[in-house]
Amino acid sequence: MLILCTQTLSGQGLKVVITEIMADPVPAVALPPEEYIELTNISGERIDLSGWGLGTGRNPAIIPDGVVLEKDSIIIICGKQSVTHLQVYSRVWGIERFPTLLNDGDTLILYDRDSAIHHAVSYNPIVMPAHKRDGGWSYELVDVKAACSILSNWIASSNTLGGSPGIPNNSPTSIPDPKHFSLLHAYTLDSMNIILVFNDSVDTASARLRERYILEPAIPINDVFSLSPFYNLIRLELNDAMEPGKIYNITARDLQNCLQEPLSAFNGTKTGIPHTFPDNIIINEIMNDPPPGGSDYFEIYNNGDKIIDLKYIRVGNRNSRAEISSVKPLGESTRYLFPGDHMAFTTDLAWVGNKYHLKAPSQVITIASLPSWPNETGNIVLLDTAMKVIDELKYNENWHSELVRIRDGVSLEKINPRAETQDKNNWYSAAMHSGYGTPGYQNSQHISNQIHDDEVWPEPSLFSPDGDGIEEDCEIKYRFQETGTIATIRIFSRNGQVLRHLANNVLCGREGKFSWDGLDDKGKKAGPGIYIISTDVFQLTGKTKRYRFAVTLANKNF
Repeated sequence: MLILCTQTLSGQGLKVVITEIMADPVPAVALPPEEYIELTNISGERIDLSGWGLGTGRNPAIIPDGVVLEKDSIIIICGKQSVTHLQVYSRVWGIERFPTLLNDGDTLILYDRDSAIHHAVSYNPIVMPAHKRDGGWSYELVDVKAACSILSNWIASSNTLGGSPGIPNNSPTSIPDPKHFSLLHAYTLDSMNIILVFNDSVDTASARLRERYILEPAIPINDVFSLSPFYNLIRLELNDAMEPGKIYNITARDLQNCLQEPLSAFNGTKTGIPHTFPDNIIINEIMNDPPPGGSDYFEIYNNGDKIIDLKYIRVGNRNSRAEISSVKPLGESTRYLFPGDHMAFTTDLAWVGNKYHLKAPSQVITIASLPSWPNETGNIVLLDTAMKVIDELKYNENWHSELVRIRDGVSLEKINPRAETQDKNNWYSAAMHSGYGTPGYQNSQHISNQIHDDEVWPEPSLFSPDGDGIEEDCEIKYRFQETGTIATIRIFSRNGQVLRHLANNVLCGREGKFSWDGLDDKGKKAGPGIYIISTDVFQLTGKTKRYRFAVTLANKNF
């Protein structure tokens, strides 16, 4: 989900940029309780703003004649009634019909005198830390050199006044990382038009070439359009219609963002024509007991064979009278969930990304708010737009493994997606190797339809942790039929001494792995030679087994 974004028709050729927005000044921290917008001249030359426009809708307020920005200067734009309150801080200009800045977020556009979009910002309080979301703090642009980029370039002001009107922002400079320029997802306007959604503004020169996009099954592309105001959306106009029910894979190549940074390896996605009713969508995972400073998340799974648009789904809970309550949308924009895919939702993507292994980052979405789900027991209810229940779970913390003593941050996972959601035996604690949660991808406790014996094995049995990037670790892989398997893994030298305690009474998933990097318990590199890996497993049913195997460590640095 894009939270706060910027762009211009000429890529990085900006002359004047929006550098600060005070959209919700009440309750005031130390500044006057007045809305304002800060503009900064970064062109290196004198700019006449006469006739330029500022607005959040189709009829922007016009900056009157006589407003000139000198080289590297800053001006505060506000309503006329706010001038006397703000002029103590810097040069201020009050305008008629100053744009209404919504507290809950909006899009603010700066137009040049020819009514062309020069700079656009979409702000949202989600970028604010929780203690600043109630008002009194401004949004500040971090790096004016990357003002066209929409990648993490806006944060809440750190100024003790609540904002820094008229002076350079004191936020630490942070230029977006080029490896993160990615294709997020795609959706269809109709059978002839596809919208590609990128996480950054795409350079329009590289975007307009049809050969930069490949569809499979193949459909010729008739034309390509970059969409304002942020230019992170590309519309593909097709020569032939897509078939209903068919999934199309799309690959973008040789694109750059507005900073001329190349597209990352995340350059592919899927699309198709969605089904209008969200059937066969199930609740698949919940983490409703985060540690202090953390955020809840929950996950859904498409258990059917149709493409589903998430805008048709709501999530809620039940109040003390068992009535459906606190209903929230799963998204305000179009986003598809494909057959066999997972999608997780949270209010704090940064925290979830730091806490868990995000194997599919694009499958975790930030939303404004989630219903309240108590730690001990509660209800998660999925609904369609007509408030008809799609799926429902009344969970209980006792469904966790009895060996998980600290449950903060440990999710409950559905074991078999095709089994009943309310079956308490179909839920279990996420495994340790997954970080105790699997938001956006297959559950660690997922059961497959394939019948197999319990297995533990090393791969590769000969490894060389010498820094060449080839077979650096020995992975101890496992596959178990039952949930609740506990493993202890120790590594012995040939003379029988314990070299490394790799895992001690660790909760496993149905499939997973542990990695040995060739270090002992003190962090010292083990010498080349043969080592014995001993894995003891036991289950709550009383079943125990020991697996022992030899591996060879070959280290050319010795």
